[in-house]
Amino acid sequence: MKNNISPRRPNSLRLPGFDYSCNATYFLTISTKGKQQVFDNSLKRSIINKTAIDNSDLIGLDLIAICVMPDHIHIIIHNPGERPIGDFVRNYKSNVYHYFRKEHNVEKSFWQRYYYDHIIRDDRDFKEKFQYVLENPVKEGLTSQECDPDYVYVNQNFMI
Repeated sequence: MKNNISPRRPNSLRLPGFDYSCNATYFLTISTKGKQQVFDNSLKRSIINKTAIDNSDLIGLDLIAICVMPDHIHIIIHNPGERPIGDFVRNYKSNVYHYFRKEHNVEKSFWQRYYYDHIIRDDRDFKEKFQYVLENPVKEGLTSQECDPDYVYVNQNFMI
């Protein structure tokens, strides 16, 4: 029988006792250090989206939606239960950084060390987080269009 309790570091932001490799849907926020405005143009945001799609496919997760803001990223992703969600985040941050190092001469990692995760518990919670992803660029005054493809990618297989 599998033990669902994962070891936890004393300063961890993860939910105590939750198995992050189980079948669940997550709302993630990954931020830059010091709110650096790294993702400040369409090309950079499209690379961020493509990297998320590629990494989720590689690890076997279902990317539902992503919102790329200038200094942070919101992701809704479903884990069918094969690998921990942290594997996705680690690979994603690494691949994005390596792209920026190569193409934009970034010397130091711009990522904040930790990331925020929220385990989506029910349909209401999912709809709330999904709507937040769609509206975030509008609320921040970056665009007037909800679900603007310059900021938001939605996997058409998961439209609600």
